[in-house]
Amino acid sequence: MQTQRSASILELDTQIRKLALLPVLNHQEAIDSYDEGLDTTIATVLEAIADCLTEIQKGAAPVFDPAIWYSYKPDEDTAEKKVKRVSAEWLDAKPAELGRDKGNYPPNLAPVTFDWDITVPIFTKRKIEKQKKNKQAVDIDHRVRTVSVSVSIPVKCWKHIYDRHFIPTFAGKIEAINTFWKTNPFTAITQQLIQPEIDMLIDRKLDLPFVDNSINSEKSIMINEYVNMLFFQGTIDPFVDDDDELSLAIELKSIAPQDSGLGYGITPSLLQA
Repeated sequence: MQTQRSASILELDTQIRKLALLPVLNHQEAIDSYDEGLDTTIATVLEAIADCLTEIQKGAAPVFDPAIWYSYKPDEDTAEKKVKRVSAEWLDAKPAELGRDKGNYPPNLAPVTFDWDITVPIFTKRKIEKQKKNKQAVDIDHRVRTVSVSVSIPVKCWKHIYDRHFIPTFAGKIEAINTFWKTNPFTAITQQLIQPEIDMLIDRKLDLPFVDNSINSEKSIMINEYVNMLFFQGTIDPFVDDDDELSLAIELKSIAPQDSGLGYGITPSLLQA
């Protein structure tokens, strides 16, 4: 379960990533080439980092809790391992409706696409001619890059979600971690829900200010990770056009809840019972 401390740690990670993408000026460059826009941006990020650290210090230090771990042994030939519970409302009894409607997908099931833009401010340090003896001045270029994001959820993905992550239509495949949407996934999974998650995922996978057209010849970027409330599987295909505009085509293969407000968790032993 996410606490205020863990939320602050996540925000700290986000702010540090922002700071790492900004140009670094040495002391003399900062004096000779003061740039208000860059200075304001750095100050805002540093203030956010300080706020996060303050909140983290307020929280109680985590302690080991054996109750959040359970045993998982997929078959007789595989050694047993311990698995940590993810954020979910964990059930202590096998649901009576588990798999009751296996294979019965909603009749209105169809591909879904969500589109939006990300605005990325870019600051670039550029050396300029010497103005004084033994001094090299720099100039800061400002520009904004608009990144076009398109997230597609094909029917195959929706069927996987109903087969693996919805109690009434559960098809029986048991993994180390098994979470289930509390409500109908086709209506629960909205752009409002996934956009903040995908934005954070993109920040982890790509340094958006520095992506150039060399990425066009690279393989798809694989997704197989938890973000904040959701776990995603899929691919990201970036493309930079001749005008240096970046677009991201994201195709999802799975969307699983990992949040106590969105999903239930059931241990493998309970599903096997």
